[in-house]
Amino acid sequence: MFHGSSWKIDDCTECSCRNGTTDCDILTCQVAKCSDPVSIPGECCKLCPYIMQVVEVFSSFPPGQTIVEGKTHKFKFDPSIEIQKQKTSRQIRGENMWRIDAWVSRNKDGSGPQFSYRENILTDRQKANEFSRKKDIYDPANGKYWTFKKARYQECEDFRYFCIKFNVTDEPRPKFDLSLTYSVSKGEDERQIVCKRLGACKGVFAETFDWDLEGEDPIPGQETPVTIDIDVTFKKDTRDLEGDGLWRVALFGSSNPGGDGPRFGFFFFFFFYEESSEDIRGGAPLNVDSIETNFEFGTVGCVEDVEYICMEFLKGDAPNPDFTLITAGARGDATRDSLITCKHQDCQSRVVFTELEATLLSPDVIVENTDDTDTKVKLKATTNKELTKTVAGEELWQVVTFFSKNEDGAGTRTNEQPQILSMTQDDQTLPTGENLVFKEMDFQVDLDGIICKEVPYMCFELKKNAESSIDYYFETQPLQDPFVDCISMEDVCKGVVFTELDWSREVPEDHVPGTDSPVDIEATVDVEPFSRQVTGVDLWRVSVFASSDEAGSDRLDPIFADVLTPVDAAITLPQGGPLSFPSLRTPPFAVDKMGCGAFRYLCVEFQKGENPLPDYTYETSTGSETIIKCKPEDCAGMYGFLRVASGPGSRQGTKRSG
Repeated sequence: MFHGSSWKIDDCTECSCRNGTTDCDILTCQVAKCSDPVSIPGECCKLCPYIMQVVEVFSSFPPGQTIVEGKTHKFKFDPSIEIQKQKTSRQIRGENMWRIDAWVSRNKDGSGPQFSYRENILTDRQKANEFSRKKDIYDPANGKYWTFKKARYQECEDFRYFCIKFNVTDEPRPKFDLSLTYSVSKGEDERQIVCKRLGACKGVFAETFDWDLEGEDPIPGQETPVTIDIDVTFKKDTRDLEGDGLWRVALFGSSNPGGDGPRFGFFFFFFFYEESSEDIRGGAPLNVDSIETNFEFGTVGCVEDVEYICMEFLKGDAPNPDFTLITAGARGDATRDSLITCKHQDCQSRVVFTELEATLLSPDVIVENTDDTDTKVKLKATTNKELTKTVAGEELWQVVTFFSKNEDGAGTRTNEQPQILSMTQDDQTLPTGENLVFKEMDFQVDLDGIICKEVPYMCFELKKNAESSIDYYFETQPLQDPFVDCISMEDVCKGVVFTELDWSREVPEDHVPGTDSPVDIEATVDVEPFSRQVTGVDLWRVSVFASSDEAGSDRLDPIFADVLTPVDAAITLPQGGPLSFPSLRTPPFAVDKMGCGAFRYLCVEFQKGENPLPDYTYETSTGSETIIKCKPEDCAGMYGFLRVASGPGSRQGTKRSG
């Protein structure tokens, strides 16, 4: 033997030569702690079958691992295993022994779908790592890297937890062909799994959303064509995205500048195929122009609680691939899955009137001191065609009628009626490019207790109805406030129109020829049938005079300016007439001279009293202030009619009628 050489005498004895001396080491075996230890060829001591019981699995994972949808990620982690010493072999050796599966999960316990799942990420060397019980913690793969590919059909919601599961492989090969019994403490398989929270996940991060909307002719209450341009900006580190049906936009009206609360006219409009499939790369903005749809944008700003037009940018309802859309919230926090931009809109409905024209259709006559006269008036309001936009809705217009002493309707208003339009007229739509015309406004005029001179003008004011269902703009150019037109009542308002006077006269029976004597007159004055009733005092005047001509233009003595007593002057004129004076008496005069010389005609003149109470409107059919009726007298006949009573049957007086 040579110095330094060694040899085995048997499996338990090993000798060596040291400077000519033989030294032998004899291995002493401990008592096996199993009931059926196995003799292994070439090994001194019998060995027990391998056993291992896992208490818990750990994973050291660097915090803040950011995930970006659609990209490949590689992470480093350190797995370690806590074992139950009393139920685990002192050493375990072999090949293809260990297994660590890795995946991403939505849930902190790793349950549910397993995204980017990889079965056994260990290398062959790591699978054969020897286990030693010297430590409570076993590290099968220190500094292990795990890579998952971009998942076309997964999104940020899926990538919340990184999970691993420790186990033995399906076909382990323990050294010496020993068996291996593997178990988990308390039979709880979940002890083999550990999950760590991943950091922020980045999908499509939209920062701003802007839009422009245009329409030709907004009509409140109706959908009309609109054209929309949209612009969306993204964060620079947003993921790239390409696919189909990626985007959609909601359009609605709101009372809130943030678009919160009830949505008016809400609907989604979808882009055309090409538009909804617009790709984004490198965080470049998304611009889509000339999107055409219909929307009731003419109502926004015109009705209560709908003052804003809002648009909401969202991902498509079934995008391919699916993705996470993240947006900045109201305080900059990424909490919303859409972007909403609202813009205040004034009512687009506007009317600019330039002229108002009222025309009386009926009746031809409105009688003073009467009420409930049915009246029809046409009202035309001319518009500025360039500035006026359609006005449509309910309770849009108000037409006020009243009487005034002024041609422009200024000053005190008499018998004002605040609304004479029918419900249909009140709701009448004013289309763009047209005038507003109410062809027949039916209402009743009340002149009870009023005479014509007090209301020389019947006026009409057109204005915006305070109860209008839309808050449209009502303007006049030039400025006319109020917007009024008045109709002259000069030829319309009537009181009493006297048409004809007739009378007869009689000399009293006791007249003595050659002496002065009064004349008794019975007179009747006819009126137009529409004439009002007149009751009061000092209403009338009746004059009697002689004339040389039938027209009564050459007045001769005797001239009696007024032969009416107060009672006569207070005789009532019934509605529609006639006015009758059954017994008027003149002062005494030389009746024997009637018809003689220049005294050819006896005339009676009728006119309005000087100070009637109450006053009334007086007219004659000829337009003159008085009505005169003259009748010829026969001088020769006068004496024939004047006889002195001379016995039975003789006439005691004379009578002359025209």
